[in-house]
Amino acid sequence: MCGIVGYFSVHGEIDEELTHRVKVARDRLTHRGPNDAGLYRSHDGHCVLGHRRLSILDTSSQGRQPMANEDDTLWIVFNGEIYNFAALREELIGKGHKFRSRSDTEVILHLYEQEGPSLVHRLDGMFAFVIYDSINRRLFGARDRLGVKPLYYATSQQRFAFGSEPKALLALPDVSRDPRLTELPNYLAFNCVPGSGTLFRDIEKLEPGTMFHVTSEGEFRQEQYWVPNVYKENRTDSIDILKNALAHRLREATEKRMISDVPFGALLSGGVDSSLTVALMSEVLGKPVKTFTVGYPGDELNVESDLHYARLVAKRYRTDHHEAILTDSEIANSLDDLPTLVDDPIGAPSVTANALLAKFVRQCGVTVVQVGEGADEIFCGYSAVHRLWRLHDRVSGVARHLPRSVARFLAQSVGPLLEKFGDPSLINSMDGSIAEHLRRYGRGEHLHWGYGVLFTRTHQERLFKGQSLKSNPYDCIRRQIGKVPGFSECSYLDQLTLIDLMVGLPERLLMRVDKATMLYGIEAREPFLDPAVLGVALRVPPILRAETPKAVLKAIAGEMLPIEILNRRKVGFPTLHRVFLAPKVLTLIREKVIHKKFLDLTGLDRHQLELFFIDAEKGGTRFFYQIWSIFILSLWFHNWVEAKQ
Repeated sequence: MCGIVGYFSVHGEIDEELTHRVKVARDRLTHRGPNDAGLYRSHDGHCVLGHRRLSILDTSSQGRQPMANEDDTLWIVFNGEIYNFAALREELIGKGHKFRSRSDTEVILHLYEQEGPSLVHRLDGMFAFVIYDSINRRLFGARDRLGVKPLYYATSQQRFAFGSEPKALLALPDVSRDPRLTELPNYLAFNCVPGSGTLFRDIEKLEPGTMFHVTSEGEFRQEQYWVPNVYKENRTDSIDILKNALAHRLREATEKRMISDVPFGALLSGGVDSSLTVALMSEVLGKPVKTFTVGYPGDELNVESDLHYARLVAKRYRTDHHEAILTDSEIANSLDDLPTLVDDPIGAPSVTANALLAKFVRQCGVTVVQVGEGADEIFCGYSAVHRLWRLHDRVSGVARHLPRSVARFLAQSVGPLLEKFGDPSLINSMDGSIAEHLRRYGRGEHLHWGYGVLFTRTHQERLFKGQSLKSNPYDCIRRQIGKVPGFSECSYLDQLTLIDLMVGLPERLLMRVDKATMLYGIEAREPFLDPAVLGVALRVPPILRAETPKAVLKAIAGEMLPIEILNRRKVGFPTLHRVFLAPKVLTLIREKVIHKKFLDLTGLDRHQLELFFIDAEKGGTRFFYQIWSIFILSLWFHNWVEAKQ
């Protein structure tokens, strides 16, 4: 796992000063690659590539990047892991290619020589890479299918620049840090900026499953090479056949993610996902796996905590188990590290907890960990999603006969009254109220905006003093589902799954893990997001996949995990309110949020924000996630817009 950066000049050559700035940009990513650094300036003077290395495979100097082919005509910078690189390497050797290293990076380079851009279809792994063709003076790059690894870019008539994180691009002299305020409604809705945009005017994201080309004239072209495959035909395989196929694919996915030349382990929360991963790793390895769990003061004796359930799994599989206990002092002290993480902000407090756990993992000498991200999206693990699917089954017949104009009228007339008396959520989520569902239905929107939506449009209008929003958050959903052929013909559960896979998963959950782990030079691997696992999971008929949350996954785990794990109530990554909103932490948060320049820029209403803090100061938790989301946004402003870093 690494940090990559590059600068391609369309017209003039890149001088020494600009080359130095690219080097500065590269070194802003030192946390992603603490083991080594490399810089390449092309002979024609039009391209500079930079690389920070976290050595995982082939830790020798032969694996250094930027890396060239045999005649130095192609150069690559790569961030990620290719799990089928050994088989591809043998195939390429058979076709006459010569290798100088054992690295997966060199495999990508030779595969590009052999097959050109279509190589992306052969890669099994997580990746973001860019190749410079010095003969034709052009760039080619790609991001993996589900967006496990990030890639940002900035285009202009004069240049194309890219990097693993926005902070690298902001080190370049011609990339503006001016904000793109039209993305604020999207950030507040989704707790991140989904899709291709960022909060910076000049910086975009390469979306998952996308490749790009930049010609010698500077023409930039993108191409979507992959979207999730949805089965709309009758699914006739029996549950036993599908369960066995899924168990086989999961075992393969877990095993191949154990390939490493450095120590590895697993993050263990005691939930079904991480516990099953540890069970499979233990069976494959045949010796104790290193496992890591985070908790808070008092959790040691709490039978409902992650610590308790993780210990059950650790005991069963005799893992080399480690626990990190986070106090309010550690959370307060960690706020100094947060600015590094918020150049593309994710508003969840779990980012902080993840980062502190990653720091602990690194201190224990481990560099690679497997994590359970993706299972909830694929196997209907979120209770709100499961309830929405059940609700749709029960009321879809009624909804077909309810004119949207009537729904809009009810939302306008009855909605305020419902909200006055609490407006109960139909699905136990912050955006699942009766009034909100009436509004969405009345506007012709999908009821599901992705798991974890924070501020609805109605909430945002209050937050912005009744002003019209600068953009419509639902446009993000519309763009993403528009990429899937026949989305509207999919089963309703598949629609929910696709929205979660394409909106919340890449830029919120996966980037949360990437940012937190890479801050301390830890590589995270996600076996549940293996394309083969996803392919089998989406073949399972909805009625079986979501009979209960994670029904199929629990059927596989039934013989491998303690019964307490299977029966455990679903909880998210632990972020204890009394620790994250402790007085010393809340004081620091309030100072950043209730700040004139920040409020002036964003247009957020101070009175509404004060109501959040009054509740929190009284010990309330109603606005816990809202406070943290806006706090992270304020850090983005103070450290990357206002400050001249």
